[in-house]
Amino acid sequence: MGSCEYKLASDCKSDVTMFEVKAENRIKPDTLVATVMSVTVIVGSMVVVLQESGAVTVNDVSVTLPMFVPGVLKIRAAGTFTIVEAEIEIMVQYDHQSYVSIRVSENYFENMCGLCGNFNNQPQDDFTGAFGTVVRMFTCFHNRSGALYGCKIWIV
Repeated sequence: MGSCEYKLASDCKSDVTMFEVKAENRIKPDTLVATVMSVTVIVGSMVVVLQESGAVTVNDVSVTLPMFVPGVLKIRAAGTFTIVEAEIEIMVQYDHQSYVSIRVSENYFENMCGLCGNFNNQPQDDFTGAFGTVVRMFTCFHNRSGALYGCKIWIV
């Protein structure tokens, strides 16, 4: 079975995109359970890739944690999670299996898009597509019980 890539969150309603978080999903053939193969966090010109294996790359270079880029971001391990915190007030957590959590500042209110929603306090329009239509069906990003998993937006 193939993999699917999803835009989980982005400040795509801004004139200049400050960040984007994407996940690549796959179905494990032996269990038919979806897992997140990798999470990509793009902050400005920096591209951070968190792999299911635990490997972390920044701009295609393997890094050892913790890693700090002053004034831009820091990446660290905490238990089973890898955490990316950016100075632009976003935080991404990934458990290297199926859980991704994205926290953004209230400064992004009504300026978000992606599978995690548009952050306007109106959940009924969170899955509005690029052409303004609300998408009502997902196949690749649901678990066996049909529940959407691994995606949250929090105010920090």
